[in-house]
Amino acid sequence: MDKYIRKPYILLYSEMPKPKDKDIFIFGSKEAKKKGSDTAQLAMFRYIEDCGITPEQAAAILGIGRTTLYNYLADARELTYSMLCVICIGLKLHPDRQRHLFHLCHIERPDREYSIDPRDLIIIEYLEECAFDNAYSLDACNKALKDGKQKMLHPYCLGTEDRK
Repeated sequence: MDKYIRKPYILLYSEMPKPKDKDIFIFGSKEAKKKGSDTAQLAMFRYIEDCGITPEQAAAILGIGRTTLYNYLADARELTYSMLCVICIGLKLHPDRQRHLFHLCHIERPDREYSIDPRDLIIIEYLEECAFDNAYSLDACNKALKDGKQKMLHPYCLGTEDRK
């Protein structure tokens, strides 16, 4: 898949223009926040668009098939904790957007204060820093999990030389 779809660079939060309104940055509109009409699928699609990439490019960045991503976007496939972490880290989502997406999926976002699981502690570090530092990439997260003898988020998110 990497040979056919160009993986674009996603800007860090510090490289983006500052959002004028926090609610619009997270929820898409003030009305969506008031009415509670935002869905995980709408939010994911909006966040992908805000990265300036297509769903095909997002799938390549995330290391998943195009059809798999489209199934998530169409709500034909339920998002898991690991896949939600892959999406947040891979798209370098700001922690506020991550919390919103986890909330919409009814999945608890890991928290450093309450978690003692070594795998979660590694994931938390990457979730907290991915929007601010390129060193906290999806590949680096999976490598840290693998080096710590923890289950990777998604085995296909690693480069081909690291999958073995």
